[in-house]
Amino acid sequence: MPADSMPANPQEDPVRAAPRAGGRRRTICWDLPAETSIARKARELTRTTLIGWSYPNLIGDVVLMVDELVANAVTHGRAPIRLCLRVEPRAAPGLAVLICEVTDGDPHLPQLSELDHFGDGGRGLWIVRHLADDFGAWATPQGKVVWFALAMAAEAAPSGDGPGR
Repeated sequence: MPADSMPANPQEDPVRAAPRAGGRRRTICWDLPAETSIARKARELTRTTLIGWSYPNLIGDVVLMVDELVANAVTHGRAPIRLCLRVEPRAAPGLAVLICEVTDGDPHLPQLSELDHFGDGGRGLWIVRHLADDFGAWATPQGKVVWFALAMAAEAAPSGDGPGR
């Protein structure tokens, strides 16, 4: 993939478009204020949700990627900002995918630029690109959605307790 391109609309992406088998879909969303301090709250909400959904092994990478996408929405986007986490079962038994979507009111899609190893910023999307199984962005009538997906085992399927029921 060229440095300045991102995957197309995720509805056409196999990670998101794969058929669903048995299992339970889980979704939780939060509307966030466009404040620089909100990335901390987004990390806390994500951590709490992953614990409640019995996915503590995903906390490190997912919290880091959520932090990067929310910080980008605050810095480069505009209100309203919304964070959604979703677990969807896959067709193969025992598999699921965790999808994170961060929406904001700015329609300009993010671009991966050449990585400046000595610069002060510009690493967020590179971090997401390397930690996620897939990621991308698409424009909406209200702005844009930037997302990532992680394939995972569904053995620790949520019991129905905790956030995002």
